Amino acid sequence: MREPESGVLRQPGGIRSDAGVPKVSVRNLVAHYGDVLVLDGISLDVMPGETMVILGGSGCGKSTFLRCLIGLHKPTAGEILIDGADITRTTASDFNAIRKKFGVLFQSAALFNSMTVADNVALPLREHTELEESVIEIMVRIKLELVGLTGAEHLLPSQLSGGMKKRAGLARALAMDPEILFFDEPSAGLDPRVSADIDALILKLKSAFHITMVAVTHELRSTFAISDRITMLHEGKALFSGTPAEIRQSDNELVKQFLRGEPHPEGEGLGDYLEEILR
Repeated sequence: MREPESGVLRQPGGIRSDAGVPKVSVRNLVAHYGDVLVLDGISLDVMPGETMVILGGSGCGKSTFLRCLIGLHKPTAGEILIDGADITRTTASDFNAIRKKFGVLFQSAALFNSMTVADNVALPLREHTELEESVIEIMVRIKLELVGLTGAEHLLPSQLSGGMKKRAGLARALAMDPEILFFDEPSAGLDPRVSADIDALILKLKSAFHITMVAVTHELRSTFAISDRITMLHEGKALFSGTPAEIRQSDNELVKQFLRGEPHPEGEGLGDYLEEILR
């Protein structure tokens, strides 16, 4: 097991080696909603080509952590460095340039219901590039083929199954050829077979393009399927960071309870409530 120590999460073999430069680096991240402390001094690194899963139950702070990483929530304190640039201190124009380096698959896929699948995927290209429409159409077809949606270009989101919506959302996240992908509960709401298909697609993309990935989830099967390393949050703190094999061997009682699927101790639940109402 690798436990947080002195604000830096230990990784397999000890503290992160300086031989590699993190793609994403978080230091002493603190976040509030009003007077409520949601994140309490989280630090971690995500290396190039690595898949880091942020694991934890409802109310642990993982959704807020993701919002901070993608610029949707301004933290109270700390640093979030993407390729060395601290997005908590950049100007709006500088952040927009950094934003082009990453794509996001939201839990609900967040497709625009009035737009076809093709138009949803094309939207970032039309908004952020000056490519000819003929080139955009080719790129859209390529992205849809990558996620297994060839032939779905003219469908509306209402005509898609849950798994197809996730794939369409992923195609849109890939539209700008990002270096980093962020996932919010990538397999939530899907049946086990479709969930496994999404996990397999994530692994395929990682293998093919060496994309750095950060996924937040509470689902253990998906966590162990896609992760290189796991950071488990509890009550806004980093409880554990290590490999899938290491978390299985953890002697931390809270980690063991979560892996066994045991209920929260009596009286715990305010965090769950706050996390749900703040979504």
